Amino acid sequence: MIQSCVLAALSFPQDKRAHCFFPLAPEDFYYPVGRTPRYTIIEISMFEDRSVETKKNLIRLLFQ
Repeated sequence: MIQSCVLAALSFPQDKRAHCFFPLAPEDFYYPVGRTPRYTIIEISMFEDRSVETKKNLIRLLFQ
């Protein structure tokens, strides 16, 4: 799901693998006060030259 959003928003080809996913085991994850195990953090680092519109599109795709 995240990969398909990144590919679409950044116009990467389907076989592009220049990104990494690091899932955390439940015991290694910090939940802020009042949050449940359904709490999710997605951290994305990208080059500065990505347009604001591209970044907004990626966020929109992730939330869909």
